[in-house]
Amino acid sequence: MLIYGPDNRMLPPPAFEGFEHFFNHYLFSGQEHSPPLLIFLTLFQLPWISKWDYVISPIGSYPPTPHLCHRFSFKWWDKAIA
Repeated sequence: MLIYGPDNRMLPPPAFEGFEHFFNHYLFSGQEHSPPLLIFLTLFQLPWISKWDYVISPIGSYPPTPHLCHRFSFKWWDKAIA
């Protein structure tokens, strides 16, 4: 399955705790088309930047087969998390 957009693994610990609380207590009726994490980031205006680049990664045993892969990273503003 190919999914684009935010993933909860990108959240720093304080934001992840807030997301867990939000996810367990927020009523998502009428918003089934939107991922809960996207709603959380939008409602609380948490700024982040997602970027990626390409890397060639050997996969498999001998001889390893090179694969073109994405390497993702995220930038958070400390002022927004505190």
